[in-house]
Amino acid sequence: MVIGLLLVLQLGTPPIYDRVILGGRVMDPASTLDAVRNVGLSDGRIAVITTEPIRGRDTVDARGLVVAPGFIDLHAHGQTAETYRFYALDGVTTALELELGTADVAAWYRERSAGERINYGVSIGHIKVRMAVMHDSGTRMPVSDGAYRAASRAEIGEIAGFPTRRPQRAMSSWLCSASPRERRLRYTCTFARASRGSRKRLRSPPKPTRHCMWCTSIV
Repeated sequence: MVIGLLLVLQLGTPPIYDRVILGGRVMDPASTLDAVRNVGLSDGRIAVITTEPIRGRDTVDARGLVVAPGFIDLHAHGQTAETYRFYALDGVTTALELELGTADVAAWYRERSAGERINYGVSIGHIKVRMAVMHDSGTRMPVSDGAYRAASRAEIGEIAGFPTRRPQRAMSSWLCSASPRERRLRYTCTFARASRGSRKRLRSPPKPTRHCMWCTSIV
């Protein structure tokens, strides 16, 4: 009798989430949801999206704000700790350098191996490869031979074959970046004004590589 009563009481107790985001306009491109909801987070994951009242150890009042998946910027030249901080304030959780790129993917990722505030990624870029092959003296953009001299036939061949002869050729064009501490805090929301939320969005989240990038942002 006593055990049965305890089970009934336990089943009737609503869960307490790690964090709850209350009263925000939840916009999810994958499910087309666009409505005011409460969001409960546990162990860094979205556990519930509901119209019902929920409780959490930490509460975010999102009334008048948009709650959305983290924005993904596919054309982000700013790839420093400082720019990652500003991206996070804009609700961007993934910044990808897929245009200018790099000539050495492995080295590029090693520079960020300690982890950053947000996810990052890079691709092999023609400009950077041309600079490497032609020994241009520029750092970010070509300023000498890479900009002002026509490549020789041999250099053109080296540029064309550059991505396939490097060890990094098998690496993905983007990788999630967060350090272990950041992964534990992945559900931490970012705040920005609604007018600053005009970032590129994917209709559904891409498949993750090492860690999940499906973060929550508040705009």
